[in-house]
Amino acid sequence: MLKINKKIILLVVFNFFILMSLITLLNPSWIIAGDGYGYYIYLRSLIFDHDLNFQNEYSQFDAIYGAHMSTNITPLGKVGNMFSVGPSILWAPFVFIAFLIDLFFNFSQNYFLPGFNYPFEIAIAIAAFFYFFIGLVFLYLGLKKLFAEKISFWSTTIIWLTSPLVYYLVYEPSMSHALSFFSVSGFLYFFIKYKNSFDRNNFLIIGFWLGLAMLVRWQNLLFAALPVVWILWQQKIVIKNRLRLLFYFFTSAFVVFSPQLLMWKYLYGSFLVAPQGGKFFDLFNPHFVKFLFSGYHGFFVWHPFLLFSVLGLFFYIKKNKKLAVLFLLTLFLQIYMNSALSDWFGGGSFGARRMISSIFILAIGLTFIMSQLNRKRIALIFFSLIIFLAISWNILLMISCARGVVLVNVPITTKELFSEQKKIFLNIVERKFLNN
Repeated sequence: MLKINKKIILLVVFNFFILMSLITLLNPSWIIAGDGYGYYIYLRSLIFDHDLNFQNEYSQFDAIYGAHMSTNITPLGKVGNMFSVGPSILWAPFVFIAFLIDLFFNFSQNYFLPGFNYPFEIAIAIAAFFYFFIGLVFLYLGLKKLFAEKISFWSTTIIWLTSPLVYYLVYEPSMSHALSFFSVSGFLYFFIKYKNSFDRNNFLIIGFWLGLAMLVRWQNLLFAALPVVWILWQQKIVIKNRLRLLFYFFTSAFVVFSPQLLMWKYLYGSFLVAPQGGKFFDLFNPHFVKFLFSGYHGFFVWHPFLLFSVLGLFFYIKKNKKLAVLFLLTLFLQIYMNSALSDWFGGGSFGARRMISSIFILAIGLTFIMSQLNRKRIALIFFSLIIFLAISWNILLMISCARGVVLVNVPITTKELFSEQKKIFLNIVERKFLNN
């Protein structure tokens, strides 16, 4: 059980204030659309249609967006769904409350299918915030086991404000990224907590969180490398016991992930399937350079501050070699997988959104950098200025994308990205200061 103390309450309240301030200032319009639509229709179909036939949901989607999702017929003759079932499971309590509210107060409906109107949009947003704050607490507690409490507090706040996550909280909470941050943070917190306690129950817990993370986003399977390599490194434990711990870990993860396996079996006739098609990824043709440095959602171009996090992980090797190598390995696996996808740019993405799952690992690198700079006052002041500029850049980029100044669904060069950012910055300065 998590012990709620004053520091945790302060962390949640402080970050809640930041998030609500951004939402108030930017005034986003929340709708269940895009990928969020695909994640949600499992739940919507069960509640309103009492089945898992997505023909009517995807027909509505096609009519709105000019897509052809309703023609995606599986070998069993059913309409497929390329999105994971985990978000619907985590959203279920909130959506059920929205269903009761809508039932009693009869809100207006802008869609020809019920379940997409205001109460459900708000319910999913609230659910995203709820899980985000739990993930934030997991992140803080995990960092606190490795670093000083004060530094952990600040790096927990800084990392999400300088990453793509802030955009998906403010503008698109129906995407799976807040839930992925939550589940991976839970997994990494319990891994850090129990990594030296080789007990069956502890590895069942770690496995549970990996299964949940996979249930939200399948790419999170790669985080299994952490406990697997860690256990194999433990020479003091006999091989039989190491294999037993791994058995508990994978069994727990398998059980939690089983709803997705059953859904694939129901829709596609197989427990294992690639719903996006075999051409969705090519592990022998990764786009490393483009994924990291392209103006078209390149990880270090859209989120340049996170370079410090990666550097921090390399420096962390001097303090804790095995952990640092494990974290770097896991980060590399995430980069490799995401860069090997046919849409390595993430579609209409705000930066490298698929790297949100790795925020906890990036936070470790950032926290180590901050802990080292904390010994030198001038260096810390200078780094604080960089942090301020990084947060400002990220928020300004959010505004640019929301206003259509920077188009997220078409290729853009690094030069064009910085040029458009400059224009909107000057526009804000002119309106706020020069016109007064």
